Amino acid sequence: MGRRMRGALAAAVLVAAAACADSPLEVAIKASDVEVVRAELASASAAGKGLPQFAFEYALWQLSPSEPRTTEILKMLLAHVPKGERAALVHSTVATNRGTKGRIYYAAPVEVAARRWSPDGVRVLLDNGLIAASDAVQGALVDAAANGCDPVITMLLDAGASANGPDSDNDTPLAMARRVNNQTTIALLQARGAR
Repeated sequence: MGRRMRGALAAAVLVAAAACADSPLEVAIKASDVEVVRAELASASAAGKGLPQFAFEYALWQLSPSEPRTTEILKMLLAHVPKGERAALVHSTVATNRGTKGRIYYAAPVEVAARRWSPDGVRVLLDNGLIAASDAVQGALVDAAANGCDPVITMLLDAGASANGPDSDNDTPLAMARRVNNQTTIALLQARGAR
């Protein structure tokens, strides 16, 4: 390989590496650094830029009931989205993980929050236009029942979700709680009208 070719190849590798590097916003979200996220959003707003989809997805993946900064970041990101577009975003689907054979699985944001045991994250989504009588919420109820996340179950039922509604796989929250033999969740669901 000639010198010119090696130089061109090295330049191409550097460009590709720079394209793969995490943006400051990505790094801040992953680190739950509220101040840097705030500064990056202010900079994007001043430049007239909207919220990149990855930012919302990363914030969902970082939700943690033991780390309140993750919920604060989710609130800040949603506040950066025009009010008329928030409901569509909280009802969108996001990539959740890469499964076997390279398949990417998708879920609604509320399902991700339920799987992350984050009632605060669910509250943020409800406050930003999540409709309790939606298929996504039924999926989140089943996920919460599978994981015994009773605070999420209570919040979604209080918001108007059905204790008896099936998810996309035709599972109900009560059937799932029974499948995993979670007696506390079974009692909660039955007390709330599940049959």
